Formats: sequence, C-alpha cells, structure tokens
Amino acid sequence: MEKSNNPNLSENLNEAIDDVKEYVNLRMQLIQLNVTEKVSIGLASLIAGGIALILFVLCFIFGSFALSYLIGNWLNNTAAGFGVMAGFYLLLGIIMLKVGKGKLRITLINSFIKQFNND
Repeated sequence: MEKSNNPNLSENLNEAIDDVKEYVNLRMQLIQLNVTEKVSIGLASLIAGGIALILFVLCFIFGSFALSYLIGNWLNNTAAGFGVMAGFYLLLGIIMLKVGKGKLRITLINSFIKQFNND
C-alpha cells in the first residue's frame, strides 16, 4: 500500500514545488513593479521640480536685477543698488549656512523620505 501512496506524494510534492516557484516568480514581478513605480514617480517629481526650480530662479534673478536698479535709482547710484543687494544676499547666505546645518537639513531629509515612502 505504501507504493500506491508514493506516486501521490511525489505528485503533491512536485505540485507544491511548482506552486512555490510560481509564488516566488510572482513576488519578484511585484517587487519589480513596485521599484519601477517608485523610480518613475521619483523621476517625474525630479523633472517637474527641476523645471519649476529653473523658472523660480529666473524670476528671482530678474526680480533681483529690478530691485537693484530701483535701489540704485533711490540712491542715485546704480552700483550702490547692486552693492546693497549683494550685501543682503551675503547676509542671507550666512544665515542659511547657520540654519542649514540644523533644522533645515533635517526637514529636507524628512521631506525626501516621505516623498519616497508615500504608500
């Protein structure tokens, strides 16, 4: 009687092995799709953010020139207007260096982590 159970056991074992192989294959496909989705979302966000950043920088540059000329007109010296703006940006840069090492850096890191883990 044991010989008649042996083929069934062998068939069941082969079916179980096939099921495990299929499960592993499907799991790998799911992981691949999840990674592809994350990379696609990240890349799309990066491109859209890059375009927005370029436009904001251009607006900032032209606004700075306009403000420099305006301050220069008030002071009757265009170079002084640009000097005042340069001093303002220098002061702002120093402040950002001090703040950037602490809270700003942590905030940006947390923001990036949330962006990639927004399931």
